[in-house]
Amino acid sequence: MALSKKHYEAIARDVRNQIVDTRALYASRPDLADEKVAAVAALATRLSNTFAQDNSAFDRARFLTACGC
Repeated sequence: MALSKKHYEAIARDVRNQIVDTRALYASRPDLADEKVAAVAALATRLSNTFAQDNSAFDRARFLTACGC
């Protein structure tokens, strides 16, 4: 079952919110925040690869931008 634009937007929003929350949580440790955010960004990249395989019209760059990566 292919995901819809609505699904992609919801996932991107959740990833973006996780990045924002992580930066806030580790505000006193920017080095650690960067490490944690990089892990979230790596997951977003993997998701974008999977979504692109499932949907030829999927725009990886747009998704990653929406994720805040």
